[in-house]
Amino acid sequence: MFRYFAKGRRGIVYKGKYKGKDVILKVESRDLRRINNEITWLKRLNKFDIGPKLIFSGDGWFIYEFVKGNPLNEWVVGKSKIKKVLLGILEKCRVMDKLKVNKEEMHRPFKNVLVYKGKAKLIDFERCNIRLKPKNVTQFCQFIILVLKLDRKKVLPYLRKYHKNQNDKNFKELVKVLF
Repeated sequence: MFRYFAKGRRGIVYKGKYKGKDVILKVESRDLRRINNEITWLKRLNKFDIGPKLIFSGDGWFIYEFVKGNPLNEWVVGKSKIKKVLLGILEKCRVMDKLKVNKEEMHRPFKNVLVYKGKAKLIDFERCNIRLKPKNVTQFCQFIILVLKLDRKKVLPYLRKYHKNQNDKNFKELVKVLF
């Protein structure tokens, strides 16, 4: 049995049980293409432990594992391990950049990143698309700069360098400047 859990822009979310585990059922409410797009990306990104595990799906709906945790903006307040969690999220962004996947929402990850016991999971992949130069790392860095109160002028050259050439060397240099 599923119970109403939340309503988003494009779907209605229900929480229930499947084989004794908490799961989420997401059903399209306005745009079938967006829900089917999210199914496609969850299947692809599950191999990299970026989002919740997709259990099964149909046309316009899917069920995935329930992700425990608090939205990133609620979790951030007063946490001592914030840099470790932010680095973990940034590494997930790097994986998506390598895969040429653009999530489209990493500059404001308030509700689509959940943190539980110091580990983060990304949710809501309905806007994902393929890009030659994805912006996950650079968008999330904007958030990191705000949260850690970093000197934007100091970080910006490294962001530009990474965006121009998204390789491991430039990513490592960016990480050093951020943390």
